[in-house]
Amino acid sequence: LKNFIPRPMREVEYAGLKICIPEDHEWVATTYAGIVYSFACEPYYEWQTWVTHESEPFVIYEVGIADKISDSDAANSLCYYPIEED
Repeated sequence: LKNFIPRPMREVEYAGLKICIPEDHEWVATTYAGIVYSFACEPYYEWQTWVTHESEPFVIYEVGIADKISDSDAANSLCYYPIEED
């Protein structure tokens, strides 16, 4: 781990809680299974999960796990957090 460099993170408020996501991610959503993800690019909901067209590494980050929610609530859970420019 001597070459380990922590990923820069930022704090956002999602579903009433403060969570940390990578600083280059702008989207947060939850699957019906309760897995909360952040994304570097806008995802879409398909087959009860959130997916992207991007194939680059690190475009999806697992923020944490919550209780299961309905498929409808999962499909409506996407939130946008634009990156603030200095």
